Amino acid sequence: MSNIVTKLRIYNKTLDPSLWNKKTLKPEVREALLKVAEDFYNSTDLNGDIHNVLFLGSSANYNWTPTSDIDVHIVIDIAAEKINEEYARKFMDGLAFKWNTEHDIEVKGHPVEVYLQDIREPNSTPQQARPGASIYSLYEGKWLLAPNPQNIKLDSDKIRKKFQLIKRKIDTLIKTEDVERLKSLMKSIRNYRNTGLAKGGEFSVENIVFKALRHSGDLKKMKDTINNIYDRKLSLPEEGHVLAYKKTKPLNEQLGKPFLVVGVITDDLNVKSAVDYTGNSMDHVKMTNTWDVLKDIRWRYKSKTNTIYWMPHESEPTTSQREEVIAHLRSKYKVINPRETFDAGKYAFDAHTIDEFINEIVDDCGGISNLFFFAKKV
Repeated sequence: MSNIVTKLRIYNKTLDPSLWNKKTLKPEVREALLKVAEDFYNSTDLNGDIHNVLFLGSSANYNWTPTSDIDVHIVIDIAAEKINEEYARKFMDGLAFKWNTEHDIEVKGHPVEVYLQDIREPNSTPQQARPGASIYSLYEGKWLLAPNPQNIKLDSDKIRKKFQLIKRKIDTLIKTEDVERLKSLMKSIRNYRNTGLAKGGEFSVENIVFKALRHSGDLKKMKDTINNIYDRKLSLPEEGHVLAYKKTKPLNEQLGKPFLVVGVITDDLNVKSAVDYTGNSMDHVKMTNTWDVLKDIRWRYKSKTNTIYWMPHESEPTTSQREEVIAHLRSKYKVINPRETFDAGKYAFDAHTIDEFINEIVDDCGGISNLFFFAKKV
C-alpha cells in the first residue's frame, strides 16, 4: 500500500513532452483546449466577458504524471452576473460539474477538466498565484507565470502515513456502502487538498497525498461506488413498480405544456411536490398550516427554462438533497438535466411583492399547505 507513494513521480526535469515543445505549448493542444473552453461557456447562460482562459495545474508544471488532468480555467467577473455572492462559488462549481460529468474529453491522453474562476480568486493572475504555481494563458498563447525548476524537499514519512490513513477510511466506507459518509469524505479530501494548495502550493503534503490517492485509483473507486449505489436506487425492478417516493398519476396529456413544480425536501431526503400548468387558477387557496415543515428546503422547477430555483432565503441544500430533487423530477415529471440556480430573481421571498413568487410548502399528502399557494403564469 505504501509503495503507491514511493512509485508516484513527484517531479520531472521537463514539461510533459506530449503537450509541450520544451516550454512552448503545441499549437494543436492550444486550439483543442480553446475549443473546449468556448463550447463549455456557450453551454451556460452567462453573459459577461471572458477575461482569460488559463491552463493551470500539474500538466502545466514539472510535477506532471502520465495521468494528470489538464485544468482549463475560464476567468470571469462573477459580480457582473448579478449572482448572490454567498452562492457564487457553488453556482460556478455546479456549471463546471455538470459539463465535466456529461463530457469525457481527452487531449493527448490527458482528461480535460473545465472550471469557472472569478477574477478575484487565487491563480487568476500572476499577482494572485499560489506558491509553486504556473499559469499559461491559452488566450494569449504565452506564460503569465512560467514554471520554476525547484529543489523539492518532501516529508515522505508524513505523506505516507496520511495516505494510508485516508485509504483505510475509503476502503472501510466502500465496504459498508455508506453513501453519505463517502460523499462527506470525498468533500473533506478536496478541502484538505485546497488547504494545502493555499498554504504550501503544488508541493504541499496535502496536494501530494491527493495525487497519490488519485494515482492509486482510490478516488475513482469512491466516485464509482457512489454512482453505482445511486443508479441502483433509481432503477426499476422487473415488475415495473417504482420503489421510491409514492405512486403518481400519469402526466402524458400534460407533458407538452409549460408547467411549474413547487416542492420541499427534508433532512432525511423525503421529497414532496405539486405541479401547476400555465393558465390554471390557483390563487389564494387556503390549506392547513404545518409550521414544522418550514424548516425544510423549498425549491421550484420551471419547465420553460428547465431550471431548479433554490430559495435564497433558505439553508443551502446538501449535495444529497440536490441529487434527490433531480431524481424526483426525473422520475415524476420526466425532467432531464435541469439547470440549478440560487438566484431566484423575481420569485425570491419579498412580502411586498407576494404575487410574484410561490410560497410553497407541501404537506405529507402532496397537497399545498401553510398559509396560501400563489401562482403566476410561467
